[in-house]
Amino acid sequence: SAAIAGLFWQPCAFGAEDEKAEQDETLYRDILTDFEDQKRDGEVKTGDETAADEGAASQERFVRFSGWFQQRAVYNYAYPEPEQGNTDHRGWSSLRAELAPAADVRFSNDWKARFSGRLRYEPIFAIKGHDNFTSAYVEDRETEAELWDAFVEGIPIHGLSIKVGRQIVVWGTSESLRVTDVLNPLDYREPGVTDIENMRLPLAMTRLDYTWRQLTLSGIAIHEFRPSKLPVWGSDFFFGDEPLPQAYEPDDTLENTEYALSLTARLTGWDLSLYYADIFADEPYLIMSRGPLIVQPPFEDPVLLPPDYENWYSRLKMYGAAMTAVYGNWLLKTEAAYVQGNRYFNSPNVEKDLLNALVGLEYSGFRNTSITVEYAVRHIFDYEESLQQSPDMVEAYETQSVLRILRDFRRDTLHVLATVILMDDHGDDGWLARIQAEYDWTDHLSITLGGVVYGAAEDGKYAAIRDNDRLFARIRYSF
Repeated sequence: SAAIAGLFWQPCAFGAEDEKAEQDETLYRDILTDFEDQKRDGEVKTGDETAADEGAASQERFVRFSGWFQQRAVYNYAYPEPEQGNTDHRGWSSLRAELAPAADVRFSNDWKARFSGRLRYEPIFAIKGHDNFTSAYVEDRETEAELWDAFVEGIPIHGLSIKVGRQIVVWGTSESLRVTDVLNPLDYREPGVTDIENMRLPLAMTRLDYTWRQLTLSGIAIHEFRPSKLPVWGSDFFFGDEPLPQAYEPDDTLENTEYALSLTARLTGWDLSLYYADIFADEPYLIMSRGPLIVQPPFEDPVLLPPDYENWYSRLKMYGAAMTAVYGNWLLKTEAAYVQGNRYFNSPNVEKDLLNALVGLEYSGFRNTSITVEYAVRHIFDYEESLQQSPDMVEAYETQSVLRILRDFRRDTLHVLATVILMDDHGDDGWLARIQAEYDWTDHLSITLGGVVYGAAEDGKYAAIRDNDRLFARIRYSF
């Protein structure tokens, strides 16, 4: 079959989180804390004071435009000469330009909205010639336009906030691996080059948060199904030799609404979160919709038709927890998730339960430096040996580990990040090493240079991408 194996069935992302949030994110993080502070302090205002405040609030209403433009380049220096008829990804493989405009609207002291989009254009197809790439790859990457953040949020009553629209909700404690962070799909099309911070894709949700002292209870209804973006036929990260079978996505109906709950306690020196999610998997599982069939045309020899395959999305239930604890310069992270409803090709009509767990340590005792080590394990209950075969290619126990070192130089204007990820205990299945340096040339202009090296044993799960070593550069202007 042409199913993707290995990397895209993992519960953890094959990438590292960016060392700092995008500059434009700071424009809408302050949800008018003065308003809430006044409520918590129990201030009683006179009529004159209320009128004055209403006048000040009307003056604060505004629309602010912002965003960023970036140009990046990727050079594949280790890609081998392809076989006749296959896509040639040697040399320059991407020269993508991207524009992310945004508008922030403040209606009053306690209501605001944000609307942003992403526009991308990849000129490498025009430069190298469209005929040198598969039509699926050109269609997937040449031009992209999508609505990104698009929500209205506010505080209707004291302690309660609501946020409606396309948004991203991050669960868990890990900076590099996914265990409880299951709500938003990811963009897996360039693993290792794209950071997990930029891999998350927004979904249309309604989110209610109620805060009482140190406790926050969140209820989420997800109205939009959106699968993760996987490499398509012709991509240098695609595992198969043929296009994937058709995927049947759940309709965006009331019946298919996804739900999630979280309870978070923020106490002195430690945080604890409990999670529940009833969602669709954002990566499909393969089924054989029809087996091989012999057809006897009139007056002709019998013809053997190959089997038909389809991709479907299973409905999952996740019960999870995450905790962080601070001990001096040390930060301890732990996560665990019990996931029900997983399906596999080689075990049809049987749902498997998974247990994913993570432990991590972060040390910040060195000046301007943080060192993070994380280790995750996944266990499949009622495991069957057939799951070792393609396209599933999973073991009863699988691990991932990460070493991440971030250091700032030159008065916090130069940020150097080094990351190593092992896809098993020894890296035989696959590994990557990435280093990048980002320099804030001005408050609005940043330049990033880096490289990624991939590796795997010849029979490793990720051997198909071990020659994708590359260098990358990016220049971003924020406005």
